[in-house]
Amino acid sequence: MRQLIYLTLILAAAAVLWLSRSSPHFAIGAAVTPGPLTRAHAQYERDCSQCHSPFNEEVQNDLCVLCHDKVKEDLEKRRGFHGRCPSVMNKTCKSCHTEHVGRDGSIVSFDERTFDHEFTDFRLTGAHARASAGCEACHAKDKKFRDSPTDCLGCHSDDDKHQSRLGADCATCHTETVWDETSFDHDTTCFSLKGGHREAACDSCHLNKVYLNASSQCNSCHLMNDVHDSGSQEKCDRCHSSENWQDAVFDHDRETQFVLENRHAELGCDACHPGFTFRKSPGVQCVDCHGADDIHKGKVGSLCDDCHPSVKWNQVSFDHNKDTQFNLSGRHVNVPCTDCHKESPLQRRPAAMCHNCHQADDVHKGQLDSACDSCHNTNGWKEQVAFDHDLTRFPLIGLHAVVACGECHLSSTFKQADVTCASCHKSEDYHKGTLGSECAGCHNPNGWRLWQFDHGVQTDFKLEGAHARLECRACHVSQTKGNIWLSPACSSCHLEDDVHSRRFGKQCNRCHTAESFRRIKMGN
Repeated sequence: MRQLIYLTLILAAAAVLWLSRSSPHFAIGAAVTPGPLTRAHAQYERDCSQCHSPFNEEVQNDLCVLCHDKVKEDLEKRRGFHGRCPSVMNKTCKSCHTEHVGRDGSIVSFDERTFDHEFTDFRLTGAHARASAGCEACHAKDKKFRDSPTDCLGCHSDDDKHQSRLGADCATCHTETVWDETSFDHDTTCFSLKGGHREAACDSCHLNKVYLNASSQCNSCHLMNDVHDSGSQEKCDRCHSSENWQDAVFDHDRETQFVLENRHAELGCDACHPGFTFRKSPGVQCVDCHGADDIHKGKVGSLCDDCHPSVKWNQVSFDHNKDTQFNLSGRHVNVPCTDCHKESPLQRRPAAMCHNCHQADDVHKGQLDSACDSCHNTNGWKEQVAFDHDLTRFPLIGLHAVVACGECHLSSTFKQADVTCASCHKSEDYHKGTLGSECAGCHNPNGWRLWQFDHGVQTDFKLEGAHARLECRACHVSQTKGNIWLSPACSSCHLEDDVHSRRFGKQCNRCHTAESFRRIKMGN
């Protein structure tokens, strides 16, 4: 007997050592296991860590829900039996589910006779609470209770006489008390029954008892009654009501983009909608109906209401000065609209510059730019012409200020006029061009005889001696333009007077004085 005890201890110690190789923390627990696991957990019998934590039983629930994630989700979302039953929600898993009861043992302490179905996601009411077949009527043996269907057709598909044509929500018509008693409120659908629809038989709208996805469009039933030829997509209830089809009411101002005002409000529908065919309605532009009445032939655009009110077509309310950026004044007031508006204003509006209309009348040929109003006004081209010549490169001063324009400007292309004195006064040039064309160097515009010139200051050759008594043309004998230049060398004028035959050079003033050739400088 003592040998048997020793042998048992040796075998137990060997088992502990063998288990400690892979899970040393559970070596002792494995040696003293309370019993084999059930068949569902048998695979974890050698791995206690799947359900137990050494020396810490508080984490055992967390280990359970790692595998049973659906139970964890029920607890978190407060649904299902585990998430609804107060006596279960705060308990540990092992309070109800024991283990180590053998392979064929049960770890679920469940008694269907005392189970309260109120704590599930499907309350038993009506005939469900009186079901005589027991749990098996809804819960198949090969499925978990939680996986049983909760929709009507999940159990009553064989009882569905509508063959799913009314969908799966049987509770909209049937009750849980008696299946054959039906009640259906059509107002719970997207189509409330009003007026004459309440008296219509179901089959008049639901042909062949097709109820699901039935069309709610009026013309799906009333197409034969549609005198407007509006097509299958038209909403008849915009005008007609279910109370009385003939009494049509339509708010044109709210339902369309065209508000009926004044004369338009007095017209019948067929005045704009011939034959009451509203699907092909005219546009909202005036010309869509009144194109034949447009005496402007489209030249002033299609926005008739800018000028014509809907009260009376012949009344014109348009102020060109207020409604545009071009004020009409002078002769522009009486000009016909079409003289300026050659095209539709919607496509192209005439520019406001004078030359855009009057380019052909421009006698200046564009030389004075396009701002005609800087000189002219709208009363007439020749009326009170105002021009400030001082703003040009040739200000009018002296006698020029009283000279008529035509004296200098021989044509209307004013910029072609030359600003040099000789261009106008060549015939009056006493010097015959020998002193150039810049007369203003000596003369001023107050008169030809009012002149001043200092040869010693304004040139590099001071007039002294006999030179001071000479006339200009004594030295300036050739015509020239621009700057005047003569050689200061004596020989340039006195070459014929050189009795030395150029043997002493060109600088005669080295010996002679300006008083006379015969006077010789002494001491040289």
